[in-house]
Amino acid sequence: MTFQKNKAAPAQKKESQLYEIWKRFRRSKLAVGGLVFIILLVLVVAFQGVIAPEGVNDQNYDNMFLSPSLRHLFGTDQYGRDIFSRMVFGTKYTLTMGVVASTISAVIGVFLGAITGYYGGRMDNLLMRVVDIFMTLPNILLALVMTASFGPGFVNTMIAVGIAGAPAMTRVTRAAVMDVGSREFIEAAVSNNASDLRIILRYVLPNAIAPIIVQYTMYVATAILTGSSLSFLGLGLQPPAPEWGAMLSAGKPYMRDSWWITTIPGIFIMLVVLAINLIGDGLRDALDPKQKR
Repeated sequence: MTFQKNKAAPAQKKESQLYEIWKRFRRSKLAVGGLVFIILLVLVVAFQGVIAPEGVNDQNYDNMFLSPSLRHLFGTDQYGRDIFSRMVFGTKYTLTMGVVASTISAVIGVFLGAITGYYGGRMDNLLMRVVDIFMTLPNILLALVMTASFGPGFVNTMIAVGIAGAPAMTRVTRAAVMDVGSREFIEAAVSNNASDLRIILRYVLPNAIAPIIVQYTMYVATAILTGSSLSFLGLGLQPPAPEWGAMLSAGKPYMRDSWWITTIPGIFIMLVVLAINLIGDGLRDALDPKQKR
């Protein structure tokens, strides 16, 4: 019986740590509000066929430029399409852009940051100088150049935005790995002849995960904003797909008389970016050991 209690203890400890993180996270009402907003958007994506009253590309030239009303909550555009329905269907493109691009950035950045931070030496110096050069350029400029090279399209845009965020992720991962690499349990693993791969995957990265998670979350917002900007410039998802940045660009000539065509997508892009940044701030405080009491 004593053996069974000791065996169950690690699982109980792990659960309590996650609960402590959640307790610190929910202290921030703004972070919880941002999380609720993102969850609502995920539900919108899941039930978009039920929520949207009309088809995403149903044109009706008798309903062009209708202002917001009970029938058309967000009004209609220059083709008579219901903007509310297009916003609902466009939510999946916006969230997918942020998550996939950030995942690409994390895969590249964590790999390079872990290798350079653990081994150091000439390879570290050389790669970090390259990273420094890329970090001097604005994120949108890097993504713009790569998207122009790859060609327009949703997949190419996600790849370009993901690669553009890799230098910052590399820098954050390297710093976290170097901090963990100097601790005693890493020296103990080395003295036990553990392989470098095992040390990195089992001991270094799990203990360096907090700043990586925060950087990943923050870059989701940046990726959404960058992807929408590229679609606005005509290099992202192409019409008639209801991507929010492309919708904003399509309504640009009608801003003076039909403000809702551009204002509503712009407001929702702002709200999504704000919500994710609030979540990132909350995670940063929740994962910070100094916040423990």
